[in-house]
Amino acid sequence: MKQGKKPTREIKELISKQKVGKTYLNPDNWLYRKNSIGEITLIHRRTGKKIYLEQK
Repeated sequence: MKQGKKPTREIKELISKQKVGKTYLNPDNWLYRKNSIGEITLIHRRTGKKIYLEQK
């Protein structure tokens, strides 16, 4: 499996706006792996959980 990359400032802002339940995601805990057209794949640093975000 490919390694995740450290998120850029633009991606950090996008991560911090994502709400899961009642809390927002902390961009320090996430790496991004793929930045395709309209979608970003995020991987949690410790658990390896994947999240797919849509770009606007």
